[in-house]
Amino acid sequence: MSTKTRLRLPIRRSPQTRRSLTRMRQRMSREMRKRLAHRSLCSFQLEKSFGDELVIGLDEVGRGCIAGPVVAAGVVFDPKDYDSQEPLMLEIDDSKRFSAARREQLVKYIFSRARSVQWSFIDSMIVDEINILQASFAAFREVIQKTLSLPLALTRVMVDGNQMIPDCSLFQKTVISGDRISKSIAAASLVAKVLRDRWMKTQSEIYPHYGFDRHKGYGTAAHWAAIELQGPCEIHRRSFLKKFYSRKESGEQAEGQVLEFYRSKGLELRHQNWSCDRGEIDLIFESGNEIRFVEVRFRSDGNLEAAFPLKKQERFKELAFQYLRVAPGARKRPHLDFVFVSPNGIETFEDFLKP
Repeated sequence: MSTKTRLRLPIRRSPQTRRSLTRMRQRMSREMRKRLAHRSLCSFQLEKSFGDELVIGLDEVGRGCIAGPVVAAGVVFDPKDYDSQEPLMLEIDDSKRFSAARREQLVKYIFSRARSVQWSFIDSMIVDEINILQASFAAFREVIQKTLSLPLALTRVMVDGNQMIPDCSLFQKTVISGDRISKSIAAASLVAKVLRDRWMKTQSEIYPHYGFDRHKGYGTAAHWAAIELQGPCEIHRRSFLKKFYSRKESGEQAEGQVLEFYRSKGLELRHQNWSCDRGEIDLIFESGNEIRFVEVRFRSDGNLEAAFPLKKQERFKELAFQYLRVAPGARKRPHLDFVFVSPNGIETFEDFLKP
């Protein structure tokens, strides 16, 4: 009995055809990702599982900020609205999916349709005193108490996340990524976000140097730069700034040690933290016909490449040459040193500028 063997010959495509197919696949992939990103999974399915019992959805905003309060909100919808086909009800979703203007419109609708909308602000001083997790719990409890004071037969709590609220007598259900799954929790996230953003904008008028109207208290590069320049204001969370000030203090102490180290070698300090529009040099020393630029890092490993990548090394070289161009009397033989300070002592890497 004979068997026939079918040979599958490879399809030969021209380079132009292969490129066209690749672009088509990439375009289809991008379109699919966009569709999935815009597909909402948010619904009242979890609320419906409790029948006609009233459920409050809870969420908070501002937990990761370095300034301002943590704000919690709670929203209760009428079970009769769970099947509502109103466009704005269908649109309610995670607050991060919307622009600020659209969030305002949705929150206005939520206030008009919900049985109850309550919120709580826990300021930065309390956050520092009891920590951010306990402050969030305190905000949730306050929202629940405000809701229970209304003539509503509230029996169920759904909270975004995976942690139960301590000292809460009602039945609780935690929902991971709840603001993308539950309409009640999503509505709470929208309310909390809008109310907190409004408050931060008012603080921007009181403290105009920090840009609270733009970053809303989150730790952006511009925000950290403003803190370093202006110092913290009353609404900054001191407990969140400890690491920043710890690093800054370590850097200043390291600079002081290096300053004394070079002075002991007979060098005279000419500038400390000299700066121009391109950056800053920590220390500049003189000795005879030499001028020495020194950059300091506080590190335990002494890893030059990690602390000073090649791009940084080139930038500091440019800063040194910039100084030589503009500083009076700086026509001396230049040197550039990178110095590590660790608990074990001082380690220097010298002469990155060849005379």
